[in-house]
Amino acid sequence: MLTRDDKAIREAALPWYGKTVVGAYLKSRGARYGEDFVELILEGYQTYVDGSARASMIVAGEALLRVLYARIAEILQEGPLTVPHGKRIITIRPSSVYDLPDELTFAQAERALNSYIDSRVYEQVTAVRFLRNRAAHGDLPLLDEWDPDDLRSETDFFSLLSGKISIAEGYRFYRANTWITLAIRDHPCNTLHELSMGEKLAVIQQLLVISVIQQLFPSGEVGKS
Repeated sequence: MLTRDDKAIREAALPWYGKTVVGAYLKSRGARYGEDFVELILEGYQTYVDGSARASMIVAGEALLRVLYARIAEILQEGPLTVPHGKRIITIRPSSVYDLPDELTFAQAERALNSYIDSRVYEQVTAVRFLRNRAAHGDLPLLDEWDPDDLRSETDFFSLLSGKISIAEGYRFYRANTWITLAIRDHPCNTLHELSMGEKLAVIQQLLVISVIQQLFPSGEVGKS
């Protein structure tokens, strides 16, 4: 049974990021995906707070997919969009703007935006999908603590040894021959030290979702409601 302290710890680690959600909604509501996104991301956050990390990761991944659909809908205003699919090419026409969930899987939506978002954002989108898929199969990746300042100067290294400075909180997990890293100081959250590994991964995934939203819809503001 959940205790009040458990829930408070999770809420403290990741405060609700309402301003970011509102910003993304206002930018993506034109193709109806904004409403879907808000519903799913709120469910994903609340599921995390309630202690169901794996379920949260599945739902939060679906929330980001709706944001990708919204961005694709914007691109379709300029004409058809082609998407590589193995040896074939899928053509998405403007008339399909309201039917993208039937037209494109997560991986296909990701590939559709390959030429429209920078490589760092693309990597984050891929990481969100990876975590969603691993959560759905009950096989979460191992999470390591990671030092964001690993390449220190000699002076900083001696300061670390003497206790004058400490190692900043950071985490990493491995995906397709690549380390996905995240420094806590760079994101709208607090320490994750009291969370379980699954809960940490759920928070990291939602932080990646926030980061992608901010890049796709730069007018959206990161903040706490």
